[in-house]
Amino acid sequence: GDGVASAAAAEAGVGDGCVFAASPAGNSTISSGSVAALGDGRFRVTYNGTGLLGSGAAANASTSASTSTSTSTTTLDAAGVSCAVESSTATAFVCVLPAGGAAGSHHLRLRVPGFGFTTGSAQTVTYPLTVSSTAVAVSPNGGAPITITGVGFPANASAVTLTVAGVSVTPLTAASGATKIVFTVPAGAASSTKAGSIAYNGATASFSLNYAAAAIAVSSVSPAAAGFSERTTLTLGGSGFGSSAADVTVILKMTDARDVPCAVQTVSGGGSSLVCYVDGGAPGAYDVVVAVGGGTG
Repeated sequence: GDGVASAAAAEAGVGDGCVFAASPAGNSTISSGSVAALGDGRFRVTYNGTGLLGSGAAANASTSASTSTSTSTTTLDAAGVSCAVESSTATAFVCVLPAGGAAGSHHLRLRVPGFGFTTGSAQTVTYPLTVSSTAVAVSPNGGAPITITGVGFPANASAVTLTVAGVSVTPLTAASGATKIVFTVPAGAASSTKAGSIAYNGATASFSLNYAAAAIAVSSVSPAAAGFSERTTLTLGGSGFGSSAADVTVILKMTDARDVPCAVQTVSGGGSSLVCYVDGGAPGAYDVVVAVGGGTG
């Protein structure tokens, strides 16, 4: 009877005026939602429902897409991409996700002030993984780092699965902005092409390594000795230097000393000769390293 219930409440130290009841009216609900690609890599996200402005002081038309719990927020699970609000009312919320998010499918969740994350009409957005440097010229020698550019790479290089000719290759770094990934070129047969693949979060993109006809080799350096107190011009003889000075890098290396660059001026003789100059350096014997594309010699 009522007397028993009142006695139990009194014994528990709870008065009749302290009973809590959840009200269905104090929630936000989603009746429908959609994601539309805008053609430039961006996506427009739309939610329709009720109570989408939330409760309290934050319930106003200036609701913005921030990470604060005091505002209405569209977030991408595991992607961390902010959604720029276009319009926000009690019954409709529209925002635009920027291009260039990490590749793969991501769940969208709308967070409303005072109510938390809404339920209903679950939406996903899928960012592509693409590479812009689809064909890269490299040396058969391999061994040099090379950069693949594109969109959708994660900031953590270890999260990427990268293969060349079906063989796994360990990425070295992934640049900020999800636009570049660096790895060491494996050796390959001269005048061959190896297919490469980058995979992340269910998305894949392809590229190819085009190995040059001749391996890079340095057979002579003139002069063989010089003072580094002023600019010194070196002439290198060998093979596989390519045809453009812009594609060639020459480094003088010595143990326990800083690498000294030799600025390449010309390449001639069908890639058998090049001229570069060096400005200063520590005394001692240096190894001459020539890199063309992704290979060294």
